[in-house]
Amino acid sequence: MTPVREPLGTPHYLAPEVVSGGNATPLSDLYSLGIVLHEMLAGSPPFEGRDSDVAGLGIAYVQVGNHTTLSDRDSNTFNGTNQPVRDSETFLEATYQCQVTPWWQVQGSVQYTLNPGAGAVNPNDAAQTSQIPNAWVLGLRTNITF
Repeated sequence: MTPVREPLGTPHYLAPEVVSGGNATPLSDLYSLGIVLHEMLAGSPPFEGRDSDVAGLGIAYVQVGNHTTLSDRDSNTFNGTNQPVRDSETFLEATYQCQVTPWWQVQGSVQYTLNPGAGAVNPNDAAQTSQIPNAWVLGLRTNITF
């Protein structure tokens, strides 16, 4: 019988937050389902033999203060301009860190930013009427331990 407050399940299929002692959520179930689907298609769990590797997903949402949005609108009204009005920015990231050797790690990341600068004016637009476009960023970093 499983003791109270102990994670219930097979470690390969448990979400990282459950393994580290956190509470299971519907997202934990989605993670486990992804592991099961991967094993069904590939024939093995996705991280088998890769105990030191780390995968991560992140999302951030930032909303600028109402004073900034109102200031941009007022500026357009009083100056007769049509500059973008700043409001919010959303950031998505996926990353994977691989333990190549006991002393060397490599981490790649993919980031996508929606509405960079919360909709700030594109500095490459001479008319100053367009926002900075959405952007992809690819990154690679390495750690070497001596």
